[in-house]
Amino acid sequence: MTATAQHVPTAPENPDRSRRRRIALAVGSGGLVLGIGAVVTMAAWTSTERSQADFEAGRFSIQGSADGSTFSENPGSPGLEISFDALAAKLSPGATTYAPYAVQLTAGSDYAADVTLTSSTGTGTAADALTYTIVQTPTFGCTADTTGTTLVSDQSASGTPGAEMFSLDAAGDTVYLCLQVTAGDDLAQGSTGNIEWNLTGASTAPLS
Repeated sequence: MTATAQHVPTAPENPDRSRRRRIALAVGSGGLVLGIGAVVTMAAWTSTERSQADFEAGRFSIQGSADGSTFSENPGSPGLEISFDALAAKLSPGATTYAPYAVQLTAGSDYAADVTLTSSTGTGTAADALTYTIVQTPTFGCTADTTGTTLVSDQSASGTPGAEMFSLDAAGDTVYLCLQVTAGDDLAQGSTGNIEWNLTGASTAPLS
């Protein structure tokens, strides 16, 4: 006689065990979420610092005077008119006429200067018969008796001597010059002429 299989009923799941399983799954899911969050890169902190400064060009110029006290800037032709003695209006061969001249560094200059006689220009029918000498003197004035340091000697009226003459080392620093113009033997009666001197100041060291 064949035995009949009996159905064994499955015991219901323990409520506490089921609740613990759900908690475990929830914790597992939470752990997965936390794991994803851990690989996100946070933005770096930044800090900015700025700095600035203002700049301005310095000032520099030289100026001349025909009387030793009143100075002005005369960069263009024909330049400052210099007053020679009375003989300048009635030259004869071999005669020399004299005129004082002063050059200074302007009060507003920020740099010292080296001054050069870069050129001279003679015009008129008498120009080719004229030569000049420039002497640096201790005071303002220029006559046949004036002495000092010769800076340029027997230069023709027209030329580019390029002579380094003197330095100006302080604002208002003044140098006195004696200009001496001599007529040559070939000076023609009634001829006239003009000489224009071009002095150039080159800035050097800043003034303290």
